[in-house]
Amino acid sequence: MASYFKYRVLGIVLAVCAIPQLSNAQAASSISFMPLPTGATACASGPAGVVGGVACYVSPLTPNADIWTINEPRVNTSETDYQQIHVTSGDLVSVFAGGCVQTGGSGLTWKRYVVPITGGLTHDEDHLYYGSIAIDGAIPQQRLKNAMTHGAFEVLSASTNSFVRLFYSDNGYSDNGYSGRDNGTFYQCDRLPEAFVVLAIQHGCVGRSAAAGPCFRGLALDLTANGQDANGLANNPTWTWSKLTSTLAPVVQLCSLSFKLAGMGEDNFSLCASNTQKNTYFGCWNDSTAGEIRGHVNFGPVGYQVSNAPSQNTSLNLDAHEWDDDDYTWNLERADAALYTSGRPDKIQMEFDSDETIDHFGSPSWQSIHSAVDAGGSGYPKLNDQMKGASAIVVGEAGVDCPHGCIPEIHPVYGLAIHMPGSTMDDDSWVFFARNWGDEGYCGRGQVSFQTATLNFFLPELFASGIQITSQAVDGYAVPGNPTLSLVAKEGAVLSIPLADPSKKSFVDGQIHLKWTRTLPKLTREREVEVSQFPYDPAKVAAGNIGEETEDDEAFDESVRKLSIADQLRLHALAATPKVPTQKLNVAIVATATKVPAKQPLPTEPIPDAAYSDRIQRARQALTTIEPKQ
Repeated sequence: MASYFKYRVLGIVLAVCAIPQLSNAQAASSISFMPLPTGATACASGPAGVVGGVACYVSPLTPNADIWTINEPRVNTSETDYQQIHVTSGDLVSVFAGGCVQTGGSGLTWKRYVVPITGGLTHDEDHLYYGSIAIDGAIPQQRLKNAMTHGAFEVLSASTNSFVRLFYSDNGYSDNGYSGRDNGTFYQCDRLPEAFVVLAIQHGCVGRSAAAGPCFRGLALDLTANGQDANGLANNPTWTWSKLTSTLAPVVQLCSLSFKLAGMGEDNFSLCASNTQKNTYFGCWNDSTAGEIRGHVNFGPVGYQVSNAPSQNTSLNLDAHEWDDDDYTWNLERADAALYTSGRPDKIQMEFDSDETIDHFGSPSWQSIHSAVDAGGSGYPKLNDQMKGASAIVVGEAGVDCPHGCIPEIHPVYGLAIHMPGSTMDDDSWVFFARNWGDEGYCGRGQVSFQTATLNFFLPELFASGIQITSQAVDGYAVPGNPTLSLVAKEGAVLSIPLADPSKKSFVDGQIHLKWTRTLPKLTREREVEVSQFPYDPAKVAAGNIGEETEDDEAFDESVRKLSIADQLRLHALAATPKVPTQKLNVAIVATATKVPAKQPLPTEPIPDAAYSDRIQRARQALTTIEPKQ
């Protein structure tokens, strides 16, 4: 069974959906990097276990979806019929594929199954070495790459011939297969598995037979969420792949990302996501292999919330303060594994450049946090001990950091509101900052913007009927007005912070203490509610897929570690950006909360940041003038 976290709420009866147990029939997945999710059951029309590389299970998160997995589809023939994979009218069919194939011959002969590199500088050619698919009444015969970028196909008129047919294009088939593994022509198969196809068939999603439950149509790494935050952004989103398959998204495999020889073009996310922007820096220290994606791939701003139990700090704690880019890196954990990937199956991280944010914050709470971080120590105890029992609201850019394995992040953070431990109805303490701009560290140093004039935090308080501000200390830079606080009856309040155009680099930081009044309905009481975890077992995630972020310049960081604490602080000061002047602000209570329409804006194109390059250069020069302690 899935493990559980417990939260305390006032006595509202909440239904908790139990994760189903495995049925007597054996559910299975045939693909090594796609472990069977906890609670999966066997498909009614599927095989018992894995038969001929084919398996099927019912998705625990989307129980109207049959997930068919095909490992090593046949490539020694032009066509293979999978009559056991049949669709019916009203279905939605999503196609995912990737991996590599042995195409025969001498030398390096493996090629990517979906987007092969067959010669020259192009990713593929039009006549050889690629897979195709067809389903009568749903998918006209087409290349797998086109089927993947189409999104879900509607089945409008199924027939007895509406089964899956896979094709492979080659000028000779006898020596094709999966033996004699190598890194592939132009090394295009380095780090990629053998070829695979995954089909998610959602029943009852089209026409008069459409089901009442959710149906998902996006590409594998399109974001999906059950609601919006106070800014109209997707709230605690996850990937379409994860919603459909109930497994963590294997980014590298789904997007067919691979290392390649010099001269080969970089890969992109067109196979697996509808809308992305890349923030890249070609001088990234960690990027020494040709063909790797050299920056951050962004999906747009999102809302995200985490909370800690009073005894632990793993859901919101500082993991690192990077010397090379001055980023504060915080671990975030959620029971539903929102935005997690198989490359980082236990958390995501949020990051923000301290030179853009906390180094300039003037409010006492943020200065205290700054000092606690600078005190250092294993696990930053002076800060993380303060975070035990805290919760947080995060607004930031959702993306993957590809120089570090395409692992998921919220980076940059545009807004952070920390609900401080020990808060009560009479003294409810929040520490926050807000902006609409920021960089993404050394490997994504261009500015990424959130095009909004107001950043909002929803501060929850069940059955709230009144609110007072008992004290506040708020500072800001280049902002057009003061923040406001507005009551949302029976739910909480919205803290709205006006911001200038992102080019002005405005920000607000502060702390606010609130006093709430509450009107309780009759027959309420406190009770515990169980919230189930995402149905996967981290221990079953394939070895080698976990991509923790590594230091961007190990030699530089090792030199820094040899310095005394005093010299380390001196180096940090020499590399820091000069402090900007701030102004005192005053939060006022207003009658009506701002209504924000749902939106999902893309980040702006990255722009050069000369100041960043200068800061790194000054840090390196400073290092050469300091003698390490022996």
